[in-house]
Amino acid sequence: MQVVCDWWVMLLRKLSKKKTVAFGLACILILWYNLYFPLQNKWQIPVLKKSFINKGAHVLYGPFRSDTYDSAHSNHSITFATHTTLKNFYYLQIISLVWKSPISVTVWAQGDITELVELVYLLVQSCAARRSLSVCILVPADRAHSVEVSRVDWQQINSPSSFTCSQRNLHNKFYSLRAQDPYQNYNSKNLPYPNNYLRNLALHQVKTSHVLVSDIDLMPSVNFDQQFMKYLHGLEDQRVHGSVLVVPVFESSVSQSNQWTIPRLLFEWRSSKVRPFYTETCPQCQGPTQYSKWLDRQSRDGAVMSATYVPYVPGWEPFVILKTSLHPRYDERFQQFGYNRMSLICELHVSGKEFLVLDSIFLVHDGFKTEDGFHEDKDVELRDNEKLYSQFRSELATKYNTKRHC
Repeated sequence: MQVVCDWWVMLLRKLSKKKTVAFGLACILILWYNLYFPLQNKWQIPVLKKSFINKGAHVLYGPFRSDTYDSAHSNHSITFATHTTLKNFYYLQIISLVWKSPISVTVWAQGDITELVELVYLLVQSCAARRSLSVCILVPADRAHSVEVSRVDWQQINSPSSFTCSQRNLHNKFYSLRAQDPYQNYNSKNLPYPNNYLRNLALHQVKTSHVLVSDIDLMPSVNFDQQFMKYLHGLEDQRVHGSVLVVPVFESSVSQSNQWTIPRLLFEWRSSKVRPFYTETCPQCQGPTQYSKWLDRQSRDGAVMSATYVPYVPGWEPFVILKTSLHPRYDERFQQFGYNRMSLICELHVSGKEFLVLDSIFLVHDGFKTEDGFHEDKDVELRDNEKLYSQFRSELATKYNTKRHC
């Protein structure tokens, strides 16, 4: 260090005063460029290093947000909030092609998340122009040691020329992640899938006026978000604003698609390639939505947006849109299969909310749900959560001091 200082002193003595000032400024600029920009590249996602927290048996990384995610928030917008494993994360690419409003997703990862972090970084930074996105990553605490963040190639993914944000390139990266995950959502061997905790994490990032908490394998109909907000803007019936807005959900045997419109839905329905969600596995879970009446209205009225009152029925678990400020948090005691989403619908009913089914917009599940498609421990988990649900209902009666029940 002393040798370097002596060299600088000798050099400056040889230069005139004006040249010394100019030379000094040039050196400062060079030093600033070489020190500041590497730090910028290194800390563009400071949450990776600073904002992971322990919550019980989990470690949380994120949120990772695109610039457009923050700027897209307004008093009149809607967020698609969801949760997923690595295996199903690829649905995000399909959804983002039709959903132009913000998306908030929590990813459940059980091992090394190096490749996941690289993809998320590309989605929220290099490829952010197409989407308003927030991503959280949840890792089991006993497996967080395998998260090798230092292996992320920041220099490569910071280079605009290193990756083209084409659908094909993104598709390849999504499917590479899918191949790394050997488990289905509820079949992860001694690691319960914390679905309600994941939903709450996604919900916590929502800053829009309304939110749809959905599963990631449910495809929104074309222009879902724009249609809904347009309807809301012209709405005079104030009752709707404080109600639970039910979105009809179908399941389809048609190969993966994101181009669902009312005419296509009606066509596939007549061809028996579309049916109400959970038709075979739990008809009472979706039946109160009154699908036959809904389909009649679409056939008669076309794409006219409206809302129809339907009475609550115990056991109902629809997917719903709510004002974000009125959305209760999910009970995180419910994990794995059964009653996790139903518990929220139960609370909404007990708290005094009315349910209105929306016309013109809908969701479609990729594939028919069948009894042989569930994991082997489903019935055991269902019985365990049924006991918890009974306790949960008793707690609601005390909390809201009401005769309403579910």
